Amino acid sequence: MFHKNKDAKTGSKPQETGEILRGEVVELHNDKLLAKGVLMDRDESRKRFGLNGDVLAVIEMPPSEEGFRKQIGIVDFGKTPEGEKHHMMWDPEDDRPIKMFSTKNRFALFGLNYSPRDFMAAYEQIPDTGITIGRDREKVGGAAHRLGLDDAGSDAVSGAHAVINVDPNGVIYIEDMSKNGTSVRIADRVPVIVQDAQQPTTLQ
Repeated sequence: MFHKNKDAKTGSKPQETGEILRGEVVELHNDKLLAKGVLMDRDESRKRFGLNGDVLAVIEMPPSEEGFRKQIGIVDFGKTPEGEKHHMMWDPEDDRPIKMFSTKNRFALFGLNYSPRDFMAAYEQIPDTGITIGRDREKVGGAAHRLGLDDAGSDAVSGAHAVINVDPNGVIYIEDMSKNGTSVRIADRVPVIVQDAQQPTTLQ
């Protein structure tokens, strides 16, 4: 999952992990989406991506100039006892957690098919209040850099591209605010009315 050599044009290193082809693909363009369920369970996620959690959904960003689309997984590491941390990464060869990568947050975003310019892995925790992702650090903070969305060749990604949140029941809320749209692969939709400019009642 980790790569130190980066692509000279995109600034990111594509990874040959294969696509997650199950579930439903939803195209968002200034739309909101509620989703639920698990696309890939922890056991398969450990083998495929070295992630010690369930992949709930996959966000696919607009293509780079070379046609490469970054795929970002929404990962559920599960609940941990008070004061303890969860090991995010898994070594599939030794079948054990990689202890240097830990988090107190249950949910996070992970680059599934690439690693960013300056880091070994594209990763960002999802706080309880949700997170905005995009290319512009002034608009979305350090997440732009840690997820590699400000790397060279990412001009199709908007400055503030999308808002993402996950409630304690694993219900995902995504709002696309971008110029070029976002593709989201999900397990199932949640038929709930979303309030304008607000997160849905299931997330409050």
